[in-house]
Amino acid sequence: MANRTLDLRKVFGMIVSFDKEQPVVLPDKAFAVLTEFYPGGESAVHLHPNQEETYAVREEEMQVLLNGNWQTLRNGETVIILKGAVHAFRNTSGQKVIALNTHNPGLRFGEMLQTINQHLEAGKITSTKGLKNLFYMAGIMVKYNDVMVTVKPPNVLIKFMAVYGGYWGTANRVNSGLAVLK
Repeated sequence: MANRTLDLRKVFGMIVSFDKEQPVVLPDKAFAVLTEFYPGGESAVHLHPNQEETYAVREEEMQVLLNGNWQTLRNGETVIILKGAVHAFRNTSGQKVIALNTHNPGLRFGEMLQTINQHLEAGKITSTKGLKNLFYMAGIMVKYNDVMVTVKPPNVLIKFMAVYGGYWGTANRVNSGLAVLK
């Protein structure tokens, strides 16, 4: 079995791997990734409006925000996050954590991860800091709001940034002479 690996450390502090034969859009089946969470890695507080998510820790321990409280998930433990439940993850340890992360149904979650990876590889996103990075991430979050909606930062702010970022990007291309006007 050959794997596809996406290095998302600059955004979420993680590397994900999955069977490259597994489709990245799965409307009726689960999308599973083996995830390496690096120290300091974390997500925004978010929810999945149409998916259940599972973390099954295989090595070390990580923290999951669920029901407003951070819980430690240790080696061998699993948590199931129901559709629409507000949650987040983080690795506050000094060790790399290995976990199987599943979204059921997969929907476009794998495609979203691939899109973020493509932006990272193209240098459009370089970290989670700076306006340019935030505008690109906001655009991605709006595009994939059927699989992930941010709660903190608020989704309304993400939508505003995506719209403003689109105008900002167009203005920069025009001002730099890269846009062709007809």
